[in-house]
Amino acid sequence: MLNKVMLIGRLGRDPESSCSESGLSISKFSLATDRYGKGGEKGTDWHKIVAFKKTADFCNVYLCKGDLVYCEGSLRTRDWVDKQGMKHSTTEVLADVVRGLGKKSSEESLINERDGLGGSKLETPTNVSRDLNNLNDLDDKDKGFTPPF
Repeated sequence: MLNKVMLIGRLGRDPESSCSESGLSISKFSLATDRYGKGGEKGTDWHKIVAFKKTADFCNVYLCKGDLVYCEGSLRTRDWVDKQGMKHSTTEVLADVVRGLGKKSSEESLINERDGLGGSKLETPTNVSRDLNNLNDLDDKDKGFTPPF
């Protein structure tokens, strides 16, 4: 049997950081993904994501609302009864892997301004391509290559 989930979407809110009684790091956040129906109508699905340990630490430090992320894990359904005796059920993705894929464009421009990039794209300096072309003129010994035999 297989229980595997792979999602790419945007965080709906900043991750909620907490710790278990045993000191285990926990991160919870919602992830929005696009859904396209028949006739081209677009919808949004919301997923509850829960991460533990180092994955949770990464989420709590580096992710924020609006970030585009890749999330991989498994589905888990939990049932519980609240203080008033009402039964509840929820389905969550237990994230094993979370990778940041990009910031929201407004955040990118703020970061670029902060870092002195002025919102412009970085260009490769011309001397880099010139130096790479000069490597073709060198033999293997000059490039620092030593044959393994």
